[in-house]
Amino acid sequence: MTNSVTIHSSGVVTVEVAEVSCGLDLAENATLDVDGVLAIDFTAPAATRPHYGLAWAGKHVTALEGMISAGKLTIDTAGLDGVTVGVYSIGRTTYVGVPPPAGVMLIVR
Repeated sequence: MTNSVTIHSSGVVTVEVAEVSCGLDLAENATLDVDGVLAIDFTAPAATRPHYGLAWAGKHVTALEGMISAGKLTIDTAGLDGVTVGVYSIGRTTYVGVPPPAGVMLIVR
């Protein structure tokens, strides 16, 4: 787990995510300072889910969505055949990627 990531204004960091999740894995108290661009490129459908290019311990949805709005965090889904990618939290971690499939509800009467 990383505690600090800085991408200066002329910098571009690209994470290529194929069948298995990979990329930045940040601790809860980590800082993610992006003045350049953090690009997450999904190049193949997931072998398992969640399928992500960034995992950040804690609740950081608002910060990451702000980076997307500002153009500092880009997501390329060309390799996913129309699968939706987004920013979401599961438990105590925030992800940028393909969320896990929705659960199944069984009602027994």
